[in-house]
Amino acid sequence: MTDSGETNVLYVVLDACRRDATRRAMDTFADLAASNLTFERAVTPASWSLPAHVSMLTGADPSEHVRYSRSDHSVGRLDLVEGFRQRGFTTWGVSANIFASQHYDFDASFDEFHYTNGIDREHADGLDASNALGEHGATPRGYARVLRAAATHENPSESLVNVARATVGRAVSRWEPLRRVPHPWFTNGGRFGYSYDAADNTDRVVSLLQRAAEDDAPFFGFVNYMDLHSPYRPPEAYLPEGLSRRAADRLNREYVLPWSFHAANERGDVDEATIEAIRALYDAEARAVDEQLARLRAALDRLDLLENTLLVVTADHGENLGERTWRGERAMGHEATTSDAVLEVPLLLAHPALDGRSVPDRVTLADLPSLLTDDLDTVLASGGRDLGAFTGREVVPSASPAHESTQHYDEFDAVPRELLATAIEHHTTVAFQGDWKVEARSDGHRLATCDGERRPYEDAPEAARHSCEQRLAAFDGGEGPTVDLGGDVEQSLRDLGYL
Repeated sequence: MTDSGETNVLYVVLDACRRDATRRAMDTFADLAASNLTFERAVTPASWSLPAHVSMLTGADPSEHVRYSRSDHSVGRLDLVEGFRQRGFTTWGVSANIFASQHYDFDASFDEFHYTNGIDREHADGLDASNALGEHGATPRGYARVLRAAATHENPSESLVNVARATVGRAVSRWEPLRRVPHPWFTNGGRFGYSYDAADNTDRVVSLLQRAAEDDAPFFGFVNYMDLHSPYRPPEAYLPEGLSRRAADRLNREYVLPWSFHAANERGDVDEATIEAIRALYDAEARAVDEQLARLRAALDRLDLLENTLLVVTADHGENLGERTWRGERAMGHEATTSDAVLEVPLLLAHPALDGRSVPDRVTLADLPSLLTDDLDTVLASGGRDLGAFTGREVVPSASPAHESTQHYDEFDAVPRELLATAIEHHTTVAFQGDWKVEARSDGHRLATCDGERRPYEDAPEAARHSCEQRLAAFDGGEGPTVDLGGDVEQSLRDLGYL
């Protein structure tokens, strides 16, 4: 406990982390799991980042909060964060995911928030130059306005440096030969064409933990790591044996992004060796991000925060790595899919008061807010034996909300329009009940499986079918708040393979 009697919470999201990767390639996670609380059947509320993160930090189903449009939806208030603030917690976030950033108003509930995937993140306390250029435009008049804003900012020197870096970043992202300039601003184009580095992410978190160690107030910290999200470009030391950087880049370019993979598979260009190489790259990323998890644990220990901090480690969604869908075709990534590899995610709760055990019940990450606020004292006092309502659901819901990026139709014209529509236009709701998995899509598609075998939809449990149909109707009647996105957001989404 802190001086206030409260328990700190550090909520870590390993973006796109498959549950099996934590057992196969992540020694730190496995070590923590051996002496803490893990969940064998945790389910994400949504198959992709924006709606999943909102549900994970509000407790609302995607059909209720209706934040799913990549082009203009605004996140705004996050109930879990607001609840901690009202109780006197210092709240901060460090995120490498653009959907969990200021660009989508994800930061609104936090006292302090750092987006670590921008091309101008030289100084976090300076002007957000990338966003300012997106707002005013990269024209002479736009630059004049941004420079005036930087010069009159409370930290003008840092702001002007950010403008310079944002300008370089824009040029590098548009003209690849500039990446050969021997300077970090040019050569460190980042994993996705901009400046994400997992070690820098951790450095920022550790600095915030150091500040927390000197403060009497408890803290709630949110962290997102993007290492396991495609494209898979692990640090050099983690590259799989026998796979060169050039070969890895080719795999990312031709096979890793979902629609590129589909097109290659349709041409017959995908073989088992390709799938295994991609999986090896993914596992390399898992080992690399596991090192950052080790650094966080070590920092908590070194700063005497370990004894009074609950560490939550989970993922917003998983990832297909060549698994076959119910249609019999292979899939890559998490577009247009409700596969178990995407919907089932790791979940670890670590605290000295918890016993080491694995919970077999199926749970949803959307119930974490109530667990971390209403039931946390009971959970810790019982050593994790009493989880309250967290394990009490008869039906566990999930969803694959349509992202409404209609430009996909033109950009991926080699992919059948009806397949693209399952991601762009049609919402899909999913319900797990016992051995049953049920899904309903807004184009009329219905699917039910029991223990992995396809069964007639009408044979599925009524409660599961009702859950799907009710939430599908709510999607059709909902309208989320909007936000204006700058041009750099579009470039970032393109670098991530979303555009």
